Amino acid sequence: PVMTAYRQAALDIAAALRDGPGRTRDLSRSVPDAPRILLRNVYGWFERVGRGTYRLTPLGERAVAALG
Repeated sequence: PVMTAYRQAALDIAAALRDGPGRTRDLSRSVPDAPRILLRNVYGWFERVGRGTYRLTPLGERAVAALG
């Protein structure tokens, strides 16, 4: 299967959130589209826990675990 740039960016964000909630401001340093990706949440991997702060959902945790 082909990995789209969007999915790769979402996986990068998910990996960054593996250890706990993160702020969009911090995440956008490594993934410039992080705020938009987190807001759209196409894959259901992210959950908003406060203004500009997100954590992984169980689905997101499984996606990161599948990376190895």
